[in-house]
Amino acid sequence: MTGIKCIGRDGQEREFNCSEPDIDGYGVKRYTYRIRPIASEPIESFEFTVEEVGEDTVKVVVMDRHHEPAYSAMGIPERMIQECATTLGKKVISSNNGANIPGEFRTPRATKVWERLVAQERATFDEQQDRYTFTG
Repeated sequence: MTGIKCIGRDGQEREFNCSEPDIDGYGVKRYTYRIRPIASEPIESFEFTVEEVGEDTVKVVVMDRHHEPAYSAMGIPERMIQECATTLGKKVISSNNGANIPGEFRTPRATKVWERLVAQERATFDEQQDRYTFTG
């Protein structure tokens, strides 16, 4: 477990525990992180998963707070996108909305995360591919 610091919508910095990634390789290498509050009753973890899509790129495929209010508006997805880019040393992209690739989708909540990163000039959007790319 390592600590990650996230800045929530309220501007407050909070620290969370982040597991080392579970790595599975059922055809595609996937890294799944589980994030939990440091000092709290045990609750369902925030799940964040990326999968490799080439040698130098990972795609975000899961951002799920499992309906836990403790994770709402805490900045965890943005921080985990940054964390994956840094620790994996790879480009991080979004899923698209499914129009271009059957079986792939990006939820409206995930789109909001990426749009916040674009507004902060930390991501770009490729309209043709309907895909965001984290730029730091």
